[in-house]
Amino acid sequence: MHIRKLLVAFGAVLFMTASGCGPKVVKVSGRILKDGQAVTISDSDEQGMSMPMTVVFRTESGGQSYPAKVDRSAGTYEVTLPAGKYRASVFVPPKGGFPDPKDKKKGGPPIPKKDEGEIHDLSESKTLDLTVK
Repeated sequence: MHIRKLLVAFGAVLFMTASGCGPKVVKVSGRILKDGQAVTISDSDEQGMSMPMTVVFRTESGGQSYPAKVDRSAGTYEVTLPAGKYRASVFVPPKGGFPDPKDKKKGGPPIPKKDEGEIHDLSESKTLDLTVK
């Protein structure tokens, strides 16, 4: 009888997994804008240093974050994440690059605060353009 209960439980778990009962996943993509224009960055600065551009989606509570894949030359991004409410943070390096890449205080992207930024309801896949301040 014990084996029968185990098989029934296993079958129920298998059925729920196969029917897609896991968390809903959405795809979000868009442009990174400043003054209405797409922000683009060439592959490297004058010294040949790779210039970062980052887009990160952080859950509304600030618990988990999801980095987006950024196409720096096109000024676009895309990310796949569980459906929910998120704050988006965008980092574009200063014009001319960083003064000293080894200087962490001046050279790295800012770390967004948990409650910083507008909340986006990402319950469905969508296009969402993000504006750089």
